[in-house]
Amino acid sequence: MTSPLLAGSTILLLQAVLFGLEVTHAFAARLSGNPEGSDQSDPPLPKYGNYAYGKRCGCSYTVPYLEQNDCCADGLLCDPGTRTCRVAVGEACKEKTLSLSNRKCAREAYGPQKDLIHCGTESCCIESIPPEALANPSEHVEIFKLYKPVNGRISSCCGGIIKIQEIDGEHYPFCAEHQD
Repeated sequence: MTSPLLAGSTILLLQAVLFGLEVTHAFAARLSGNPEGSDQSDPPLPKYGNYAYGKRCGCSYTVPYLEQNDCCADGLLCDPGTRTCRVAVGEACKEKTLSLSNRKCAREAYGPQKDLIHCGTESCCIESIPPEALANPSEHVEIFKLYKPVNGRISSCCGGIIKIQEIDGEHYPFCAEHQD
């Protein structure tokens, strides 16, 4: 014989499935023993966007849509190449375990800059522009575009400095090395 509580729960579950209601929330209120109208509220449901480093993910948007790449925890992006959470440019990537440093960074999320990104001394970052591009800037405009810092942040540059090159009246910020 089925108990009235179990039968009521089964009916509630069927209604939730049929009408697309949020089942976990409905059961949380019933299981906690809080009557409706109580001053105590249910704990918040887990937020979307909390996958840890190395976990599978499905929001692998690339440049220029990185704002929508938000299913991984803070400081991580869903890498389209591996479909796993990897370290974003400008975020710390050093850890105590041995691993290939280029696999730590979400390189594929940065599109054409992917081959310039690696785990530097402290963070995932963009390499400094090659000296030959600096020698004749007007012939290397595309190279200057590739070496631009992410969101203008100095932490995205491995060399720790951002410079600006003027070419034909346009200003191109780029990652460079410290010059002593």
